[in-house]
Amino acid sequence: MPNSIIKHDVKEGKGSKKSLEKKWKDAGKAADKSEPDNKYALQNYIYHKMTSAVERLIATQEITADTAEQAIRDAVSEAHPALGRPTPISVHFGGRTVPFMAHIAKVPSAPEQARGMRSKIYLMTIKWGKLIKGNPNAWIANYYELNGKDQLVDGRQQPHEVDAHEAEAFFHACHVPVPPHHQ
Repeated sequence: MPNSIIKHDVKEGKGSKKSLEKKWKDAGKAADKSEPDNKYALQNYIYHKMTSAVERLIATQEITADTAEQAIRDAVSEAHPALGRPTPISVHFGGRTVPFMAHIAKVPSAPEQARGMRSKIYLMTIKWGKLIKGNPNAWIANYYELNGKDQLVDGRQQPHEVDAHEAEAFFHACHVPVPPHHQ
């Protein structure tokens, strides 16, 4: 397998090392079926055809988030957050836009990144609702974590009520108007 080609394509954003290695193997299997005189040349040709399709999709920005997790990752990437500093993001998914404060505490080491580990993203949002059934409606702070394996899980903090001033400050920091609510 041509490691230099795979490394180059990973840097170009054509896929992860693992996915590109799979494409290289798939191209080899396809080349074997046609019994060419120069298997390597045909395998290389097929591999480049497979990866250029990804390149065209990226260029036309037709790739959309398939999951809420990917929508969060995309929103964080677009915001270019500073390590250790909360950054406002707007996550667009399923026809809705939800404001969050995103915080990245640390970046995985190079060996962890090579194994596919990504930065944990800590998220906080505020919504109008009931914390406990039977209680009156109030502003509720909810916490989530997008872990290094791209799994969205409940955050380390429990949901809790916040006062109107904190809610206003949150929405102001996220550059969105305070959503209407009913008492």
